[in-house]
Amino acid sequence: MKKMIIITLLTVTFMGVLVAGITNYYNAPVASQGTYQEITGTSAGAGGDAFLSPALDIGFTFNYCGTAYTQLKMASDGYLALGTSQTSSSLSNNLSTTSVLPIIASLWDDLTSNTMSYTTIGTEPNRVFIAQWKNTKWNYNGTAGQNFQIRLYETSDKIELIYGSMITPNSPSASIGINCSPGGSGNFYSITPGNPITYSTTTSNNSISAITYLTSGTTYTFTKVDPNAPPLPAVIVSPTNGQSNVSNLPTLSWSSGGGIVTKYLVYFGTDGGGTSTPANILNGYDNLTSTSYTFANPLTYNTTYYWQIVPYNGVNPAANCPIWSFTTMDDPTIYPPFTEGFENGNTHETAVLGWTQESVSGSNVWTANNSYTDYNRTPRSGNWNAFLRYSNTRWMFKPIQLEADINYRAIIYARQNATSGASIQISYGATASAAGMTNAIISNTNITNGEYQRLEGIFTPTASGLYYIGILGTLNYSPYYLSIDDITIELAPSVIEPSNLIVSSITGNSAVLGWTENNIPPATTWDIIYGAPGFNPNGKATQIQVTSNPYTLTGLQPSTTYEWYVRAVKDGNTSVWAGPSSFTTAQIPAELPLTENFEGDINWTIVNGTQTNKWFVGSVPAYSGNSAYISKDNGTTYEYNNGSSSVVHLYRDISFPAGALEYNLSFMFKCGGESTYDGLKVFLVDTATVPTAGSQLSTEQIGNTWYNLTTAWTEKTITINNAVAGTTKRLVFSWRNDSSGGTQPPAAIDNIELTYTMPNPSPEPPSNPVPSNVATNVPLNQILSWTNNGTVTKVDVYFGLTDNMVLVSENQTDPLNSYDPELEYSKTYQWKIVAKNDAGETAEGPIWTFSTMVDPTRSIPYLETFDASTSLPANWTTDYFSVGSSHGVSSNGLYKNLYDYSTSAYVTTPPVGPLTDNTTLQFDYRYVEYSGYPSTAHTLVAGDKLEIQISTDGTNFTTIHTIDSSNHITSTSFATCSVPITQAKVSQDDIIKIKFLATRGEGDYYLDIDNVYFRHISAEPIFSVTPESKAFGEFQINTVSSAQVFTIKNNGGGTLTINPALELIGANADQFQLTDTNSYPCELGASATMTVSVAFAPTSIGEKTANLKIVDNLSKTEHNIPLTGTGVDYTIYTIPYLQGFDGVIFPPAGWKNEKISGTGSGLWDRVTSGSSPSCATHSGAGMARFNAFSMSNGTHGILATPPVQLESGQYYIDFWMYRDSGYSTYQDEGIKVYINATPSLTGATEIAYIHRPINLEPVVASSGWYEYNYVLDNLAGTKYFIFEGISNYGNNIFLDDIRILKPDTQINQGTASGGYVSIIIPSVHTISPTIEIANLGQSDATVTVIAGYADVALPNAGLSLTLTGASFSGTTITINHNLGFSPSQIAYQILPNGWNILTPTNPSVDIWNNTTVSFTISAKSDGDVAIVFPQEAGQTLPVTLSNFTAVVTSENFVNIAWTAETETNHSGYNIYRNEAKDLDNAIKINAHLIDQGSEIGTQNNYFYTDFEVYTNIVYYYWLESVSLNGASDFYGPLTVTIGDPTQEPLPPVVPMVTKLYNAFPNPFNPNTNIRYSLKEAGKVNIEIYNMKGQRIKAYHQEHNAPGYYQVSWDGRDENGRVVSSGIYLYRLTTGKYTAAKKMILAK
Repeated sequence: MKKMIIITLLTVTFMGVLVAGITNYYNAPVASQGTYQEITGTSAGAGGDAFLSPALDIGFTFNYCGTAYTQLKMASDGYLALGTSQTSSSLSNNLSTTSVLPIIASLWDDLTSNTMSYTTIGTEPNRVFIAQWKNTKWNYNGTAGQNFQIRLYETSDKIELIYGSMITPNSPSASIGINCSPGGSGNFYSITPGNPITYSTTTSNNSISAITYLTSGTTYTFTKVDPNAPPLPAVIVSPTNGQSNVSNLPTLSWSSGGGIVTKYLVYFGTDGGGTSTPANILNGYDNLTSTSYTFANPLTYNTTYYWQIVPYNGVNPAANCPIWSFTTMDDPTIYPPFTEGFENGNTHETAVLGWTQESVSGSNVWTANNSYTDYNRTPRSGNWNAFLRYSNTRWMFKPIQLEADINYRAIIYARQNATSGASIQISYGATASAAGMTNAIISNTNITNGEYQRLEGIFTPTASGLYYIGILGTLNYSPYYLSIDDITIELAPSVIEPSNLIVSSITGNSAVLGWTENNIPPATTWDIIYGAPGFNPNGKATQIQVTSNPYTLTGLQPSTTYEWYVRAVKDGNTSVWAGPSSFTTAQIPAELPLTENFEGDINWTIVNGTQTNKWFVGSVPAYSGNSAYISKDNGTTYEYNNGSSSVVHLYRDISFPAGALEYNLSFMFKCGGESTYDGLKVFLVDTATVPTAGSQLSTEQIGNTWYNLTTAWTEKTITINNAVAGTTKRLVFSWRNDSSGGTQPPAAIDNIELTYTMPNPSPEPPSNPVPSNVATNVPLNQILSWTNNGTVTKVDVYFGLTDNMVLVSENQTDPLNSYDPELEYSKTYQWKIVAKNDAGETAEGPIWTFSTMVDPTRSIPYLETFDASTSLPANWTTDYFSVGSSHGVSSNGLYKNLYDYSTSAYVTTPPVGPLTDNTTLQFDYRYVEYSGYPSTAHTLVAGDKLEIQISTDGTNFTTIHTIDSSNHITSTSFATCSVPITQAKVSQDDIIKIKFLATRGEGDYYLDIDNVYFRHISAEPIFSVTPESKAFGEFQINTVSSAQVFTIKNNGGGTLTINPALELIGANADQFQLTDTNSYPCELGASATMTVSVAFAPTSIGEKTANLKIVDNLSKTEHNIPLTGTGVDYTIYTIPYLQGFDGVIFPPAGWKNEKISGTGSGLWDRVTSGSSPSCATHSGAGMARFNAFSMSNGTHGILATPPVQLESGQYYIDFWMYRDSGYSTYQDEGIKVYINATPSLTGATEIAYIHRPINLEPVVASSGWYEYNYVLDNLAGTKYFIFEGISNYGNNIFLDDIRILKPDTQINQGTASGGYVSIIIPSVHTISPTIEIANLGQSDATVTVIAGYADVALPNAGLSLTLTGASFSGTTITINHNLGFSPSQIAYQILPNGWNILTPTNPSVDIWNNTTVSFTISAKSDGDVAIVFPQEAGQTLPVTLSNFTAVVTSENFVNIAWTAETETNHSGYNIYRNEAKDLDNAIKINAHLIDQGSEIGTQNNYFYTDFEVYTNIVYYYWLESVSLNGASDFYGPLTVTIGDPTQEPLPPVVPMVTKLYNAFPNPFNPNTNIRYSLKEAGKVNIEIYNMKGQRIKAYHQEHNAPGYYQVSWDGRDENGRVVSSGIYLYRLTTGKYTAAKKMILAK
């Protein structure tokens, strides 16, 4: 045998680059014991739970990890955060995290600090900063008593962690150490207290729980690394020192021991050891900056190597570096003959020894086993085998030395725990890799049962040398395990023995023996030897020589077990014997009556197998001679081992005579056993059922469920139904026991008797008609049958339509109990049977009736859309197809999931017809992957196909079309398939059925089918359009609906030409959008289609109508497809806003409810109470639900508000969500909240994610309703709030009382009962009022209350309330205002009327104090009610406005008017205007204080006209009320829109005055427009000056007509130079008019 010489060549593989980590800055921590000295110090803040102090001055510069710090923050959770960047205390005490850097942690956990203080002591340069935590609770609910400090030293930058008195903690999980940027492995020291302490720079200990080693005075010190000091020796990682059995291609790895390292020197060889440095292979290899070294070429097997790593810092090497060693593995090369039984050197549950492995898929390895016996993992021989787990495909390799032109044989035994899904392959090749396995020995072979299956193959190498044997195991996700054992590689014998011995066609005296012949060329002669089980094939037995394979062995005894062997005979030589294989001959069925007392010959078959407890026949139970009984020791005793489970059987085949009325089985038995676990069972099964030892029969049991718990001999009788008459059955007595419990004795049986009773010899009236009497919907292929009673040898059959029953079969003998009539649809028939015997006796049966089914034939054209129901339509049949709501083109459709365990399915149409010469079948279909359905298309592969089959008789089908990978286009969209039925071999006027037969090749996917359409296609073109109209319904203005696709189709033959291009016509054509990508003229052949889409895009409110105009070539026919829709405006303009889902309509008007993803419904709904979990609404009659309890994992759906008109400033989104503790580990379940400019998630901004489980973020203590409130800033414009429900198939998600609020506003509502309602308002400006309303005219009205603070047009206004939803005339309103003071007056108004002032003495007032006001409204008005309280005690409401309006005139000016009901201590008014809703930057437009109005009674009316406005702009106006003391109150704003704000701003057409207006924009950069109006034609001079009075720019204009004009200034002077930023004056002069204004150039 040749030996291999391995030459080791070494190269380096770099595994990384050194990074400056924590060890480059600080030495490893050192523990010491000192004295804890408490300080007084300065308080670091309030302390408490999760507290982080403001920035604290260190008092000197502290250099940490390369950064200088002068400030830090102190956390109540036991650490210092260097610098000022950290903003909140972190409870995630992981030193390796990158989110909290840099920190110094003395006891980092969820702490509560009672006292946090700090101080700086000493003088420069030796100052010390001390941070102290005193009486801290370890875990926030623990006991206070933990004391510790952190000390930072100036100059040396030393760190000390010092501990004082400590007490036993409560549920601790702390960290101790330091870290620095950028975090992660190597950038921290994590300390584990102990004696001695340990530390790590790669793994953070986040669960320190003991204080054993944290005694008073314990100190952990970190000192800075001296950059010039030698680094510390490296720390070994792998191989470990002295490790054996190391791969001959290892990677050396180590970690830094500390200090600054710039490179590592590697010493390696077989010399050295002890204190001697190895050097004969690597002698100080110094080009390594990583902490690992990989050999590119193998080392020598079974050799000890020595290695040393010397860290070097560019100046000095580390000293005293250890020398390590390892020993490589033994040479794994094998030399035939070789046997692998895994018996030597393996460790249970680890990778098999001596084999290398490579994964094709999966992560599990071939594993050694000497303990597991479940899942058929018992070794075949010895104590060891190997197994591979499910869902893995994996090679194992071993080197082998082979010789050229020598025949070798490979043998392997394999088993699994199922019958499919596992296979074995053996190959060989030049390299130990899947790619190197180029020569197959045993091709991929399925392992099909739980017994060991022998596989073998012959191979002949063409060259001598080193090869690799590879064994490939493949498992699907079922079965669980594939086991192998007894692998042999040997020289192939000259004559190879047969394999795969099989036995078939077993009778009572013969059996067919077969085998696999393995010789090349094959042998043609074989020796067979057979005998009793256990015989020696080399001893005396029956031997025959045969020349056929298979061979029928005859002359056998019935009910006898045989073993047999076979060997090949070739060229005078024989192979070794193959076998044994065993079989048991069949019984010769017993005739009745049967008596069995187990004396003499026993014709029963005993099936004991290898079970512990077995059936035996003998006299031990002592009933009467012999009995059959269970024994644990081969019949010696009548006892069973109740600690070892067993199932064994005793059976006899029985021939039951025909014509018997009944059969009776009786037997004697006794049995102890155990209730439902140990005992006797009796079965009567088909003879094809072969009982198996260890397996309990599961069907066709007779008698009692158990025969046990009876220790005295007892007789039992079982009546057997005459359904077995004329058949042969197998009577089985089965014993079963589990592996625990049970009392002796086990089962014993004797004196078995089986008898029968024959019927009366006279005939009796027939019974049990089929179909049953008066049956309906009977099919046309129904065969009439009945039960004959008594002795019947012939019958007369009478049959016919109602009142026309005639004799149709006289003296019928075969069949004796059935008749096959000819039936028609929708008919009622009568029939009767007259029974006779050979003696001439008769018995007349009753007259029976039945009605046949209605003709199921569907007339053509026939279209099935499956939209009527999710049940299969009438007269459709299927094995596995279903109808589902998401599987159709637009709604329902047929679907089937095809995968490993469901590889085919069919669905068949009802009868369809009659046919013509041009009948066509059309349907829509698609293939989509199961995972992520329906977002990923399935690509058809070999074996994937859909066959269209036709039948004229409903039974025999012929394929007329196939969809497969050759003609299917991969897509998630439906494809349309048309199949001319005339191509099939059918005739005109035929009635047919179509079968859709789906077959899977590979993958896991859905097949969807929809719109099955039978039609006759005309030779001429036929125009059709689908749909024929579209009503879009109500839709929000200024948005675009989903597009409706219109399909234009030629339903006939020829060519249908569409020309000209489609267009929208009608009164509101501009309110719809047409998308058309077709080219015109567009020509459509037979069944061809074209599509366009139309969307509804209303820009105004109201009903809209239009038509889609289509013109074809059929006499230039014009088709106008009606389009309708209604533009609505659901925009929420009034804030605050409340939606409590109390109305029965869901979603509420303007809300959007849409599925986003997943296989569930994905839609929200409304419920009045909750389940899974159980809960009531938060308030009111309803709440919104996302039904995650019934939706599959990954289903998402959104509920979006109508558009909300937001102004600049701050808003809140507020809502209530029910949280519960169910399915607490379901991470991805809850509500995400978004805001967006559209009601979709595209481009949306996430506001919050609230998980449903209470233990997930945000964590809450218990199940219940929780309010969530989020602040939104500067979101002016139209927005949508979106609530995304996310299902993890856990519990339901409930949402209620959604509010959109401004600061200091709230809203709530309540439903009255008996004219009374009480409404609690959530807190507004720290006030939580309650409003009670009595005597409502509408007894069940729903009243909404809007609350605000200082937001109405009344000076001094505080709490304000607006009541809507009912008529409040005559009601008594009680307000529990809780202001804490008694107001001097309040005001109320019934809109739109003026304000009424109430005081305590007003007659309508009932209660008036510092908490409550109650008054009655007597006014006869149905408007909303507004109520206002002052802000403070003693305040009055001096100016009460009853009117403030702004109206655009026909000249596009703005008239502003207001009415004051009262004026007290009042000076006058100013008016402010802005083009944005921003009072702070608004300009005052009146030149002088407005203090004169017109008096009408007690009212003062005011009027002002704003001429200085442009068209196509939105303006905002405020009214300022000025008191005599100079105080101001503002009202408004009023919004005025002039023209179309989307267009360019323009001045009004006709000016009334000559005037200079404000520049626009102002401030500006770089351009602004100087605007003016001329009452009459003339010349105009415009001059621009800086603040020094220097003229910068001049414009000279001449206008021939009055009008509005402007000039544009670009910020340049007369010389074109850009001027500097600042304030500029611009002046206009025309005729006698001169005016000047300021403008600001801002850069």
